[in-house]
Amino acid sequence: MTPAIPLILLGLVDAACSGFRAYAGSDARIRKQRATTRAALRGLTVGAVLLLAPMLTAALLLLTTRDQARTYDTLTASGLGYLLPLTAVQDTGL
Repeated sequence: MTPAIPLILLGLVDAACSGFRAYAGSDARIRKQRATTRAALRGLTVGAVLLLAPMLTAALLLLTTRDQARTYDTLTASGLGYLLPLTAVQDTGL
């Protein structure tokens, strides 16, 4: 299983939530749905652009390496290593 899709989705959702959060506390109006939607889309756009750097780096690395299978396995293990702590259930003792 390749962890690329979950990592990309996680990054895009995080970017959209960051855009929303950056705007939500700065406006005291009650009806601000359109503005918060724009802020979330702005965050999503910035996040999508910033996600291009690691995706292009991985693609360039895979295209220029001699042993593509080993490099792909290393990149996959790295992605899974990043996702594993995010999926672990933590017992807070509450």
